[in-house]
Amino acid sequence: MKADAVILASGFSMRFGENKLLLNLDGEPLFRHILETVKDCGIFENVFVVSQYDEILKNTCGCVPLKNTKSHEGISASVKLGAESSNADHIMFFACDQPLLRKKTILDFYGRFIESKKGMGFFKYGETFGIPAVFSKKYKDEILKLTGDKGAKSISKDHPEDVFLYESENPAELKDCDTKEDFMVIEKIYESIKN
Repeated sequence: MKADAVILASGFSMRFGENKLLLNLDGEPLFRHILETVKDCGIFENVFVVSQYDEILKNTCGCVPLKNTKSHEGISASVKLGAESSNADHIMFFACDQPLLRKKTILDFYGRFIESKKGMGFFKYGETFGIPAVFSKKYKDEILKLTGDKGAKSISKDHPEDVFLYESENPAELKDCDTKEDFMVIEKIYESIKN
């Protein structure tokens, strides 16, 4: 089975007030942390980085840069661009603002997804679920029909019987960076993990 990764880095950081993906976290821009982690997993044939930002596309750690010229259309534009570029059996989507996600967790998630024999898998957070998420190629056509600010998670509503949910041992890994307060929390967690 072949798998590709798609890292979504096209958001406008509206709640943050500036491009959060370029913030410095331990000497690296925030976006580089997830790129390096995903690349180091060694299970992805291709790692695509979808972004509207040239600063990110020029610094993709050897991943495949994909310029999103339709980011104004919503997250569906990024998701579709990544899916269009993949010919793999599975496509795994990542948010670029989850720098605490570990390689071990990604590998465990994918392994359990394969064992489940389901067509899509999501990380579970409390009562909800979302990204990181993986889809079988059988859902590629549905992904390519997404519009507006709907991500691929919306496809799960039509196929609840084909959904695998994964609960991380460490929910802090899934902390994303939507506000400056979130970034301060991520910095503290990152420091505690490092030391």
